[in-house]
Amino acid sequence: MRRLTSLLLTLLLMAPVAIVAQEQHQSLAPFCGGLAAGINASQVDGDGYDGYHRLNFVGGVWVMRPLTERITWRLDIRYIGKGSVRYGKLSGVRHRLYEMELHYLELPVSVEYHFAKRWSAGLGLSAAYLMSARERNAYGEIVRRNGVPFRKYDFAAQAILSFAIANHWRLRAEASFTVVPIRAKPGDVITTYRYGQVNRLLQLCLEYEI
Repeated sequence: MRRLTSLLLTLLLMAPVAIVAQEQHQSLAPFCGGLAAGINASQVDGDGYDGYHRLNFVGGVWVMRPLTERITWRLDIRYIGKGSVRYGKLSGVRHRLYEMELHYLELPVSVEYHFAKRWSAGLGLSAAYLMSARERNAYGEIVRRNGVPFRKYDFAAQAILSFAIANHWRLRAEASFTVVPIRAKPGDVITTYRYGQVNRLLQLCLEYEI
């Protein structure tokens, strides 16, 4: 686990340095950047529930630079919400039975291939810092559940698909999954998932290139 974490950190730190250090062809455009905002639907594998039921806000800034005429690299800095939620009925009344609320500052690095004029697809890695976390059920907030804390860092992989809808405007979809558990599975959770708890999310953002 420590080796995987060290490898991900090394890749995230070295990717921008290696790219900036290489010689750029004169025909390639310089850096560009912009703003992004959107929503994601998230779940947590290993929480005893399923389904992408929790909606979260995501927003931040990004910079991009071409490597070739069709391949670009990109760096984002963004706030992103993650977690899970489960609704059900108690005594015939609909309640929020459980909710995990996670707030991260995330740094994704991605490489994307541009094709068919308006489309691009890519892969990325990200490191995120957990700014705050909260769990609650139908009876109130859960404090330090079974003494199992959340890890302060989240490492994830992304698959990306982007489409230019107009000049300076793009829609960007991402599927993201945590590659290192965000915490060990609490003992009171009943689930067949044995490897701790991990974030999963589907995301859609509207982006503006400045």
